[in-house]
Amino acid sequence: MDRRDWVRVIDHSKYLCRSRQTLYFDENLHYINK
Repeated sequence: MDRRDWVRVIDHSKYLCRSRQTLYFDENLHYINK
């Protein structure tokens, strides 16, 4: 994934946001920004 083509990794728009969200990524996606 380069810096031009962005992919939505996770979508929490269908869930209620009552508290701090915890995002679960695949193991190969530890972080996005280097």
